[in-house]
Amino acid sequence: MPAEQQALRALQRPVCALLQCRFPLVLAGTDAAGPAWVGTVAQAGGFAMLDLGDATPDQLQAVLGPLRDAGGCRFGVRLAGDGAAQIETLAALRVAAVWLGAAPSPATVARASAAGLPVLQQVCSAAQARAAHAAGVQALVVALPPADAPALVADVLAATPLPVLGQAGAMQAGAVAALLSQGAQGAVIVLPACGADAAAEGMRALALDVAGLLGADLWGPPPVVLSSPVCYARELDHAHRDLVARDDLLDALNELLEAERAGARTAFALLRASGDAGISDVLHAVHRGEVRWCGMLMAAVHRLGASPSTRTGDFYAKVMAVPDLHGRLALLNRGQAWVVRRLEALAPRVGDEDLRDALEAMLAAHRDNIGLVDTQLHHAPH
Repeated sequence: MPAEQQALRALQRPVCALLQCRFPLVLAGTDAAGPAWVGTVAQAGGFAMLDLGDATPDQLQAVLGPLRDAGGCRFGVRLAGDGAAQIETLAALRVAAVWLGAAPSPATVARASAAGLPVLQQVCSAAQARAAHAAGVQALVVALPPADAPALVADVLAATPLPVLGQAGAMQAGAVAALLSQGAQGAVIVLPACGADAAAEGMRALALDVAGLLGADLWGPPPVVLSSPVCYARELDHAHRDLVARDDLLDALNELLEAERAGARTAFALLRASGDAGISDVLHAVHRGEVRWCGMLMAAVHRLGASPSTRTGDFYAKVMAVPDLHGRLALLNRGQAWVVRRLEALAPRVGDEDLRDALEAMLAAHRDNIGLVDTQLHHAPH
């Protein structure tokens, strides 16, 4: 498989099946940009969401009818309200999904489901997420500014099993990677002020950048068995060790994933609160690494034929309960040391060479993080 296809495949999440797109990037824009961008986004592999605000059924027909007649591409519609008056029109126009800005009634969701129209609801709290789940919606969109979205994603995932999309704002790979590392299944990005072809090309380039940040390059294809005895030397060495069983390995990987999500959220929160340039640089490096290892761990779980955990560990709450920055940094380092101990015990027992190498790289990075934070602790005022 070519490297580009492999990277894009690593981004696939279950929500891609719901929206029938190749990678989980939703490009949101208005009809003022013209209809062409909807088709080009779909062809590039993403999902286009046309923002039509408070459009009435007649207005929907006027805007979407010609677009639907022009081709068979899949696209969604974003509405500001609860969709009660528009569901039948959207279903008749064969819209692929509807994103509602207000909570729909269970009856509205049932009508949409009966017509084969998936419903996504915008939420800004865990309580709204639970109510949406009870109403029967199929997915959630976290409605917070990109800087705050990762934290809410963790809370929403803890409240409901529904797939979650986070709003990432502009085409910034770091924001998208942060959302996916927290367990979001996709990201909503704003249609840039450029032509349809440029938008589609930009989205595909963004997907590749996100795959790189999430560590797709650390996770190669399945290892090739070679016939040379020399090539088996390392594998034979591990064959005589107490290799971890698949189920135990999955448990360990998911435990690490939950811890890394909590670490990413913690480093992000401390970074936003820090006023010291040196500490900010260290926290930025820690956050970037935590995001990367989340991606590697999710890819590892997928490769073992399982679904990654969507939970976030409780480490964030413990750190934020400490009143001062020095104490929070010290606790952050204790969390990094916990990961080091887990990796030291796990990595030697992993038989797959690619995964073992990735875990050892993760181990080295966390040891480096501890040193960087220790340096700041020694220089920071108590």
